[in-house]
Amino acid sequence: MKYRFEAISRDGEMFSGLVDAVGEREALRQIEAQGASALSIDGVDDVPRGRGGRLRSQDVVQALDEFCTLLESEIGVAEAIEALLQADYHRDILGFFNHVNLKVQSGENLSEAFRSASLDLPNVVLQLVESGEATGELAECLREAVGQLQYSQRVQREFRNALTYPAILVLSGIGAIGLIFVFVVPRFASLVRGNDDMPWLASVVINGGMWFNAHWYLILAAVVAIALAVTIQLRDVSTRRRLLNGAAELPLIGIWLNERDIGNWSSSMAALLNNRVELVLALKISLDTVQLDSRKQRLQRVDQAVRGGDSLAAALEDNRVLQATAYNLVRVGEKTGRLPQMMRSVANICEENRKNRTTQLLALIEPVAILVIGLVIGVLILGVILAITSVNDVAL
Repeated sequence: MKYRFEAISRDGEMFSGLVDAVGEREALRQIEAQGASALSIDGVDDVPRGRGGRLRSQDVVQALDEFCTLLESEIGVAEAIEALLQADYHRDILGFFNHVNLKVQSGENLSEAFRSASLDLPNVVLQLVESGEATGELAECLREAVGQLQYSQRVQREFRNALTYPAILVLSGIGAIGLIFVFVVPRFASLVRGNDDMPWLASVVINGGMWFNAHWYLILAAVVAIALAVTIQLRDVSTRRRLLNGAAELPLIGIWLNERDIGNWSSSMAALLNNRVELVLALKISLDTVQLDSRKQRLQRVDQAVRGGDSLAAALEDNRVLQATAYNLVRVGEKTGRLPQMMRSVANICEENRKNRTTQLLALIEPVAILVIGLVIGVLILGVILAITSVNDVAL
């Protein structure tokens, strides 16, 4: 990598430049070989261009997974980072590893370099890296961190996949309704023009279709404006949190979201405790994985109770954080010293329940969407038929 330096020659002249060296010590030797004494030397953030675009969470997980694989192959940290800097990752990831490389070469710990980097990593990952350095099991702890990130991604992916089909169904229905207004209604409007005896439903459908065709540009502008406003609002963290807390109060979706939160929390607790992180610190760190305010407040009370001397199982049960069967698992884990394994079991139970809830959610959304769309289209068609029969004075 490159180092920028300022030096003084034997003649007392100040000068600056760049040297290409493996480390800072080699850069100093190169400067001394020129017959000069270095006054200052700094690593240059010389990062390969890499891929642009939006940084996806799976890109981060893939890079950390490769880093973990290299460490598991008994390759040193510096050598592993140098190998990653040659890969075709996103430019932000390459910048992250370049920053870590500079910090490690300057004498900082890997965990400190991770914390000072611009890449936004969850606290559970940072703590696991720090724990791995402290115990000498960096590769194992980093593998646990990667597994935790993959677990969170899997939960989000399942939710998106569950909503894909209903979303396509709703958009298709809206498109069908738009086609009726654009192509069907105007063809029959000329036949019933001037007929003041149309039923109210026929009048609403025909006049609505004609207004739609006459002001389509206003409707299109309104749809675009609403879409932009929604997109901007959803980018706001506080807005997303309010929507999430509101959805948590709904009958079926609320149970799904609560189980997702419990699963994330239990999984992170299992990962931290399994890598010798103290219980109190694990409770504090895993709290960041919880998204619902009500659940987070309960876990904060659990944290205070444990600090006050209560057992984890008793504190969880007093604040009604978990399901009834999960308290027994935590209680047994505390008695037998197998709390990490029991917390992993709680996470597995929540994951299985969440999958079942997803199936129930799909089973509810799909028929409701079909029923609503079919009802709207049926009303429009009925309005057109009523308009035609009113002209010919034909009874339905």
